[in-house]
Amino acid sequence: MQFPKLTPLQSRLVASLAASLTLLILFFAFSRPQFAYAFSADSIEHRDHNHPFLLDLEACAVALDLEIDDEAPKHLSDIAESDQSLIGRAPDPPVIKSLSNNVPGQLNITLGGPTQFWSFPESELEGPLSSDNPILPQSDKLRRDDADLEGEDDEWQENNELRRRQNDDRTYYLTLNVCDQPSPTTSNPDGPPLPLQVHISHDPDNMYPGQNPNDGSYLEFATDGYFYYSTQTTRDVYVGVNAPTDPRFQGQYNYELTISIDKPYAAQEDFSNLHHLDSDSNAGLFVSNNLTDNNTNSAFGQAWMNSGSPFSIFVHDQNDVAFSGLKKSFCGLKKHAQIKGNVKSLNNTDVEAVMTTVGGGYPKEQLLVKNLNSSSQYYAIIALESNYSDSGSGHVNGGGTVWDAIPFSTQPANSNCQLLYNLDFCDGVNYAVPSNSSYAGNYNSLASTYDNYTQGLFQNFEYSLDQIPCNTTSSARYSLAVTCDNCTTAYKQWLCAVNIPRCTDFSSTGSYLQPRISQSRTLFINNTIKPGPYKEILPCESLCYGLVQNCPASLGFTCPSWYRNMSYGSVGSNTTNPECSIPGMIWGVSGSSTLRYNVVTFWGVVMIALGICISGVY
Repeated sequence: MQFPKLTPLQSRLVASLAASLTLLILFFAFSRPQFAYAFSADSIEHRDHNHPFLLDLEACAVALDLEIDDEAPKHLSDIAESDQSLIGRAPDPPVIKSLSNNVPGQLNITLGGPTQFWSFPESELEGPLSSDNPILPQSDKLRRDDADLEGEDDEWQENNELRRRQNDDRTYYLTLNVCDQPSPTTSNPDGPPLPLQVHISHDPDNMYPGQNPNDGSYLEFATDGYFYYSTQTTRDVYVGVNAPTDPRFQGQYNYELTISIDKPYAAQEDFSNLHHLDSDSNAGLFVSNNLTDNNTNSAFGQAWMNSGSPFSIFVHDQNDVAFSGLKKSFCGLKKHAQIKGNVKSLNNTDVEAVMTTVGGGYPKEQLLVKNLNSSSQYYAIIALESNYSDSGSGHVNGGGTVWDAIPFSTQPANSNCQLLYNLDFCDGVNYAVPSNSSYAGNYNSLASTYDNYTQGLFQNFEYSLDQIPCNTTSSARYSLAVTCDNCTTAYKQWLCAVNIPRCTDFSSTGSYLQPRISQSRTLFINNTIKPGPYKEILPCESLCYGLVQNCPASLGFTCPSWYRNMSYGSVGSNTTNPECSIPGMIWGVSGSSTLRYNVVTFWGVVMIALGICISGVY
């Protein structure tokens, strides 16, 4: 069959229709799913098409103009695999940090945060004792119960060693010191933050004590920044430390946890071991307990006098209520006390420390704290950085020993009283005395003025005593009970008390205080010292009676009766805060220097005979 001949125009139309039809066929061929599916089977990537289609999340995101995380799974299969890995995976157990003998572990712990766990392995429990040796003389005055001091109770040590051999148990000492504590959320938190909780277990089935309630672990609290526990075991020791939530505070604790097989790494004694002697407006004077019952004539007493003032002192404002949460912790005191005195690693000029025998002739440490605020209330805490060859990690008792705090206060800024101490002649004077502003900052001038004047009066007494047959036969002596040495001691103590009287601010209250306005006890104070108004703590009446009792009658000493209350005071009912003054007397310290007599009345008027004339009214 012969096709008709087309014109040029018709030929172009047919060609255009043929091309359009071809494009239409191709469009439908690639847009139908079955054709697309067949085409992909011949592609480079071969997949198992017997499974359901996989949704390509990345392609969907591109189509929808979305962004996806680079680390997110790109396909549903990836999500399934990730989810599969999470299903059945057990949570990681809490970390348990291991402790070594006498080496503290230190961590921060947040209020309300997870419990922290520690262990002391059996290998450490059965390890060798430390080779550290004490550097201070052993003393039974530094602890309540000193039975475990070397040489103090051999029988106790032998029994303890026998008991250990029989049951293989070993004693360990666990201590916790709080070094930092959370900050208050208010200006008046009404007390320190809730204390850290310490849980202890020896059970290998309870390696995380405190993690679950009622797990049978031993629970205690780090009160005032310190916790101590000791027992015997043959097993690993497990410890949990927890900081309970306290809405009054925010932040975290920092603490040191230590276990020792020697002695407590950090120690706290529940008595003060410190006595406040007196204060003026910007300083306080303190002294420790007697450190031994041996006086300085013994080698033991001399060893203490040569020990180099080993005690530290910490002072802090009583109004800082939150601070009470640290007052039993050496590291807490070292970091946060307002005054840190006589601490080895700190250079502090606010404290002067010396060894002294004032108050009975027994060794003790005297501490002068300076740069205090006037009219303020403080806590004072005595501490011992270490009694061994060195302090700090790895050493026995390297965390220090702290004793209980004592309160004290300073006098007002305009007080006419100033502390005197360490005088050459009246060495028992360790209290505030009448003064005036011209002596402020000029301690040496005030001290020498008082001391030189009193010593000059004493020379007159010695001239008169030389007339008394002191070194003679018993039948010729003035007394078989006392000697001229007793008379000399009694007179010196009385003379220092009446010529260097104890002073407190005029605003002080107390019926036993004697007001002094332009009329002091002696003309010397009126004319030379020239103090402003003050109140005097009168000398104790026992000083006057001791003078009469110990000296020859020929010297004519008697005591006042009709105006005795204006010249002498009595101890009163409070023996730790007496209502009269005795130089060298440290109230509350056994063996403190004073004259003791079995008398109840006083009589007469003090008369200094045989050429002794002391001006003024006593």
